Amino acid sequence: MDAHHTSGVSISCLSEADSVAASLSADLGVGFADFDAAMAMTPETMVEVASLSKTVAAAFALEYFAAKKIPMTTSVNQLLAEARAEFRLQAGAGVPEAWADEVTLAHLVNHTGLGMHYVPGISRSSAMPPAEELVMGQHESELGYPEIKVLKRPGVEFGYSGGGFLVLQTLLEAMEQRDIEDIMRPFLDSCGMRDFTFRQEDLPGFQYAQGYFDDGSKVPDGRLMFPALAAGGLGTTRALANFWRHL
Repeated sequence: MDAHHTSGVSISCLSEADSVAASLSADLGVGFADFDAAMAMTPETMVEVASLSKTVAAAFALEYFAAKKIPMTTSVNQLLAEARAEFRLQAGAGVPEAWADEVTLAHLVNHTGLGMHYVPGISRSSAMPPAEELVMGQHESELGYPEIKVLKRPGVEFGYSGGGFLVLQTLLEAMEQRDIEDIMRPFLDSCGMRDFTFRQEDLPGFQYAQGYFDDGSKVPDGRLMFPALAAGGLGTTRALANFWRHL
């Protein structure tokens, strides 16, 4: 941990029987969740799961759209229109306009449809904007989120894409007229992920790990906020282990 400048580590293991042991003896917390406050890392400590949020989102999307009998080959723009969302995918400069309508649900989660490799972190001193405002570029100047546009032929070339998951969140919230936490809560609970959330604020009764830069200084306000499905998940390592078991 010292060699990698890491203040704390949390570990949970799947058993050989493909189940998660119920006792805390199967889980391990080492070091500090908050070094400055000498707050120990425990198996119950909530940590940012970063881009593993995408994996959880993709698994949910497969089950959600299958239950609605909507093929993953369905056009995203078609579904956005049916949901009466304000946002539509548009082609970028020099790209055929027809490509915008060719982006499918599958392209959003397999990184072959859109761009925005990294989704910038947002200070917790600010309010978290709705996903639709981010994909429409309404916060580009202050938060660094340009409008999401189609810049390549969908389905042809892999390119890691946080933008695809921003659009997925926008679509789901438009279809359900609820925020993504409420939409996904039943799925998360069914996976044994009760100690996992997309809420960016501290929830009562939970302990959160604090973020630190490489030089050892603490991230202001403890951590940054991220759009839910692209990188905004917060949870225990046990919750993630339960998710792997669900898969």
